[in-house]
Amino acid sequence: MTLAEAFLKSKTEGVKITHRYFSPGEYIIVKGNQVETEEGYICGVDEFIIGRRYPAWETDWEIYKTTTTP
Repeated sequence: MTLAEAFLKSKTEGVKITHRYFSPGEYIIVKGNQVETEEGYICGVDEFIIGRRYPAWETDWEIYKTTTTP
């Protein structure tokens, strides 16, 4: 999905999202005008996006799926 679609889905549904460039286990959650990382870091949406203003960041977003091991 696109960046806009992923951010809207995370913001409205509270789901974790990830990108193909993220490391395994890395995700973000959009809360209002803030982005929270899996480590608990918080920054503004604009601050998060400013370093990712390249075409490669516009697509390839998806819902983060937690993997568990038996």
